[in-house]
Amino acid sequence: MCMLVLREKHANATTCQTGLVKLEEAAGDVAKMQVELKNTEVVLQEASAKSAILLKEITISTASAEKTKAEVKIVADMANNKATVIGGEKAEVEKDLEAAKPALLEAESALDAIKADDIKNLAKLGKPPEVIKVIFDGVLILKHSPVLKCKVTEIKGIPIYETNYSEAQSSRNSMMGDATAFVLSLQQFSKENITDEDCELLAPYTESPLFTAEMAAKASSLAIGLCKWVKAMKTYHEIAKVVIPKMDALKIKEAELATANKQLATAQGQLAAAQASLDEMSAKFDAAMAEKQKLQDEADNTKRKMDAANGVVGSHCHTAHVHKFLFCL
Repeated sequence: MCMLVLREKHANATTCQTGLVKLEEAAGDVAKMQVELKNTEVVLQEASAKSAILLKEITISTASAEKTKAEVKIVADMANNKATVIGGEKAEVEKDLEAAKPALLEAESALDAIKADDIKNLAKLGKPPEVIKVIFDGVLILKHSPVLKCKVTEIKGIPIYETNYSEAQSSRNSMMGDATAFVLSLQQFSKENITDEDCELLAPYTESPLFTAEMAAKASSLAIGLCKWVKAMKTYHEIAKVVIPKMDALKIKEAELATANKQLATAQGQLAAAQASLDEMSAKFDAAMAEKQKLQDEADNTKRKMDAANGVVGSHCHTAHVHKFLFCL
């Protein structure tokens, strides 16, 4: 019986000794984890402070970016509105210019029909048809050449100003002297120099039944070309005097649009820079938050291990006391 008691006490002593060793190991682990936790909490606090600073910077940068974005929108809206208005006006001007094109094509076609030999042959005529004389008056007016004082007469029962054909033949007008130079002067004629007064002076002629391509055809092929050319120049001016101011105004607005687009490009560049800076800070913030979360997870894990280790220490302490008590019995 005594041997059994001794064996049991010896076994209890061995168990107690093992428990004490484990207790010391667990206590050591707890001490290490306390140090690790303390260090982790210091780094965690630093990470939290860093995240707070970044968040503050991001808040400020976001407000700045939003302000820049609003400013860019104002500039963009202004540029777009200008572009819309100018686009409509440009379309209108182009439409008006298209209306002037037939007159220019008519004038070019008419000039192609006028040959220097026709002028020479016309100059040889002692008494050309009255229709040719009337048409030449139109040429004289457009070229701002000297003309006689207006005097109403009748040609074939049609009221018309007395013609200035003699002036066309005179040396001071020299229209008939050099046929080649005359044709060249028509080809190089500056239609932009036609005035409203010129068109007013031309009106009694161009509106006359005598001043038509059909009447001119009865006189000569040269007369047809000159008739069409004079009428085409008058038509061009009447269209151009409306279109040209629109074109000038359009050029000014296009310059304004170019300036607005330049301002828009600058503003968009500023917005892109602000957004890039914001994206960079957001990435840093995300990285900082991820690091902070990682540290938090490590701290939480360490705390759980500490709690588990403390539980082991408490359990072994209880067991050791029990065995010590039993050993002493």
